[in-house]
Amino acid sequence: MNEKIKKILTIIIIIFSLILVACKKEDEDNNKDKEPEVEVCDHIFEKVKGKAATCTEPGYQGYHKCVICGYSEDYQEIEALGHDYVLKKGKMATLKADGCSDYYECKRCGDIKDMKIYPKLDHIHTGTVLSTQERTNSMCEVRTCKCDICGKEYKEYGNALNREEKYMEDLNILMVGNSFTNYNCLYTLLEEMIKAEGINVNIKKCAYGGQYLYNYCEGENGTYHRNLMDALKLKTYDIIFLQAQSNEPALARPNFYKAVREICSYVDLYDTRVIMYQTWSYRDGYAGMNYYEMTQKLAAGYEAIADELNLGTSKVGNAFYFMYQNHPEINLNKESDGSHPTSLGTYIAALVHYSVIYGRSPVGIKYTYNDYIKNENIEWHGDTTRSAISSSLQREIEEYAERAAFGGSIVEDKYKTSSAGIGE
Repeated sequence: MNEKIKKILTIIIIIFSLILVACKKEDEDNNKDKEPEVEVCDHIFEKVKGKAATCTEPGYQGYHKCVICGYSEDYQEIEALGHDYVLKKGKMATLKADGCSDYYECKRCGDIKDMKIYPKLDHIHTGTVLSTQERTNSMCEVRTCKCDICGKEYKEYGNALNREEKYMEDLNILMVGNSFTNYNCLYTLLEEMIKAEGINVNIKKCAYGGQYLYNYCEGENGTYHRNLMDALKLKTYDIIFLQAQSNEPALARPNFYKAVREICSYVDLYDTRVIMYQTWSYRDGYAGMNYYEMTQKLAAGYEAIADELNLGTSKVGNAFYFMYQNHPEINLNKESDGSHPTSLGTYIAALVHYSVIYGRSPVGIKYTYNDYIKNENIEWHGDTTRSAISSSLQREIEEYAERAAFGGSIVEDKYKTSSAGIGE
């Protein structure tokens, strides 16, 4: 084949290839907007039973679905319901079973949150007392007991935390209340009194004049509640004192009980000991109550909620009562209002608190009232009654404080009450 024919054939092949490419592109352009043919199904529907929504998974109503192609119609999804939690009360650990903190349980599915497990006990602290080492001003009472169930011997320590003395150092304490906590710097006095005994302690306060305990509760949703929450976020407290408005436990018990329950729910009562700071009667009584009646009703209110929630009680009001029985001429309440404490009243309150915390006798305490009134860092809130007292009077008030801390209830049967079901 000569060269000329080869060139002609090559040109023909090229032209033919270009024509094929152009035709293919034209076909593609013509067909690109055309929908693909779909095979039509003669649906045969069956009824699909609906499924109820659960707390965590959505459900759906009954609908129809083709048994051939799976096509469905009238399908309607139901959103997941979400948990519906209710608060459940915890239980104490026993020899046979673990205990737990208060927790939340879903009413629908039983899901549980915020539960803290307390391991079962080695023994139960309700056994037979084999021997008792009496408290002194440098050591708490120690009881050697035998568990009535497991037979083991164990020791109970008569301080607020049932701890050996060596574990009572460096306690973190928070005092919640109002002016009865603020007056004459009770929190500062208590800290200095404890440190004078050679014990390190850290005491903070969340106390604002005139406040009821419910002002510190979540339901109030105000400044005082936020301040308490901020204080609780700073650290875990070993002990929290709760001091109510001065007549609330006698005259407004439903609100008082409700507030104590709510504040206690903010802390883990397994790790933190809550102690009710039982205050005193006004000097001349209040709202139709005389001094004695108000003393009885206040003590009964504080004791009722402490019994319900297994809280401690620092019975300062009892110490005031004992003092007035023997020294009616000495004012523990300010003359100007008859309610707030004088410097001596505040000192007695600190003695009782110290005794309850450490389980020690305040008789012979190193930090005396005369030391207290010389302290230049104390704000006295208008108290003009500060003058030195005799050593014999110092001894008396220490004995009244000891009796109040460890002597039990003074409430007559006719004044005794229960907080169960009240204020809930």
